[in-house]
Amino acid sequence: MSLITILSQSFNQYSDLDPKWRQFIDDHKTYLIEQSPLMSITPSYMQRYKYSIKQYLQSVQFNHNCAWIVQLINNIPSDIQFTGQNILLYIPPMNVIEALYTNYVTANPTT
Repeated sequence: MSLITILSQSFNQYSDLDPKWRQFIDDHKTYLIEQSPLMSITPSYMQRYKYSIKQYLQSVQFNHNCAWIVQLINNIPSDIQFTGQNILLYIPPMNVIEALYTNYVTANPTT
């Protein structure tokens, strides 16, 4: 693994910019939903963070670099669809994402 790869992963190892990683997550979508608690968003939070799922996730101490995973498993294609109708969200625990990432890196040693 090159130094550039190591540094880029340490900044945002869960980014969706790697198409193989994105596909790996998509392939494990059902597993992620099964492992994720269904969290309720209060109307005041929904009003405050409408159209900004990343900011909402930061407010609940969730790694904002994984927002795309939350969007994927909740079928929210973009921030504009994060509206008052998304009162319940599946939010996977970080240890589940970390374990999937470890499996991904192990299966793809050149990544």
